[in-house]
Amino acid sequence: MPGQTYMLALHFVELYFDEEQQRVFDVKVLVNKQLIQALTNFDIYHEAGGGYTAYTYQDSFTLGEDGRLSIYFASSVDQASIAGIEILLPAVLRIDAGSTNVFSDELAPSPRMWQADGYFTGGGSGYQSGNIDNAADGSAGIYRTYHSALGFTYTLGPENGLVPSTGYMAVLHFAELPDNGVTMQAGDRLMDISAQGQDVLVNFDIFKEAGKPVPLLLCNVYCNSYRRKLY
Repeated sequence: MPGQTYMLALHFVELYFDEEQQRVFDVKVLVNKQLIQALTNFDIYHEAGGGYTAYTYQDSFTLGEDGRLSIYFASSVDQASIAGIEILLPAVLRIDAGSTNVFSDELAPSPRMWQADGYFTGGGSGYQSGNIDNAADGSAGIYRTYHSALGFTYTLGPENGLVPSTGYMAVLHFAELPDNGVTMQAGDRLMDISAQGQDVLVNFDIFKEAGKPVPLLLCNVYCNSYRRKLY
């Protein structure tokens, strides 16, 4: 839609080469009559830290009067490659679970504002210090606060800006932090998560899935209805 800002997410993975500088290319985005250099001399293997490792580039773009966005790939070594493309509307709502304050992650070039914890039933909040591996620049703070209990529910609806009969993507952020100084291990915390009556994660183990003592994991949940509940 002309004049609307969208989030562009480009997903990459190196499945063929097993070392750096075997595939190098540029990515440019043409929007609102401007050709923007998104990635220069991009090496998937180098940026992802190895082969068979996902890497995602994200940025926001505002469409011009023509309502079009074009993505150009040009290789300098071997062939350009991409695994997936997402064009998403900006987030309706961001919640820093467990926090009592508004938080800005200062993520360049577009800082994101996270609301204090709310819209939940059950559970309580907590805070743990510590380094957060894989967190985007400036965003580690949202992982140091958390909401926890044996069971709790978040309920979001039109009062939060959701439009009835519209599809949304819920992104759930997890980090397994030390418990009173003791590092958690696989099997120490298991949970089920459902959205709108359907299981999306069963026997979910943050440590096991993320694979690091202080990890980060993103889980995408697609919802399409009047009101969304996460249990």
